[in-house]
Amino acid sequence: MISQNTFLEKVEKNAAFRDKYHRRIIFYLTKIKRFRHNLYKKKVVGDFIFLTICNLKAFPMVRASIYSFLKNSDLIAKKVVIISDGSWSVDVGKNYFSDFKIPFEFETWESCAEYFRDKNEECLYKWAEQQIWGKKMAAILKYSETTMVLFSDPDVLWYGNPVKKEYLKNDFYLKLSLDNSHNYDKELIKKMDAEYLYSLPPINCGIVLIKGDMFLKSNLLSRSIEIESEKPGDFSEQTIFALMENEFGSVFSENEVSATISDILSPVWKKSRYNNQLKARHYVWNLKWILWRDFLTHI
Repeated sequence: MISQNTFLEKVEKNAAFRDKYHRRIIFYLTKIKRFRHNLYKKKVVGDFIFLTICNLKAFPMVRASIYSFLKNSDLIAKKVVIISDGSWSVDVGKNYFSDFKIPFEFETWESCAEYFRDKNEECLYKWAEQQIWGKKMAAILKYSETTMVLFSDPDVLWYGNPVKKEYLKNDFYLKLSLDNSHNYDKELIKKMDAEYLYSLPPINCGIVLIKGDMFLKSNLLSRSIEIESEKPGDFSEQTIFALMENEFGSVFSENEVSATISDILSPVWKKSRYNNQLKARHYVWNLKWILWRDFLTHI
């Protein structure tokens, strides 16, 4: 596994340039790509939802992510739920995604956070007020209480579906993906005496498969959210998910879900090559130009 800090020091300048300029060129080319909007037909619908949270600028990526999932998955979600981070209204979301002929639901982060405030989980509401990662956590934990959730960050393309039918039978489930290095909230780790996380495989929460009331299952969740509500740190929600994964979760293999950055300086028009097991790739950091290149050439 590549050490991200060492790698980034060497390529940061060139990577930023590519993401700024190549992304714009390739994204423009994707506009000629025709979307098929009847992807919901002749598909098996599973008892789970596809969930994401985003800002207004991320709408094109969310559109590409959802489209790739619907196109490449034989088992698709019963509905897609998109949470607003506060930069767009529900009506704006409905209008933008209106050409998708599938069940959509739009909600604000406030309603997700207020759900927990009403349940006397004031710290999660307080954290969500301060930071996008608190908003993300509130959305995931709310929906997972009542159904299986496949959560996706906006910058994910899907090449298959990691959700197996047998997973849906479980009353409780948590599965995450691997990161390319340990990206955690250092202060939270200190306060939770969780330095052991650095000796374990690094966890990424750009893709989360989850079901159940995590507050009932986890011994660490309430305390870690309380700490984040006081002063949210970097990679805050990812650190909490890493804590929970170590308690009772599992991870997708790197062959199934990838967060690699190894090809960040690949030739601009070189087509990515992936193994047949790959279900999704999370295009972290300055990899958005590769996301659009892959969308143009693979999806």
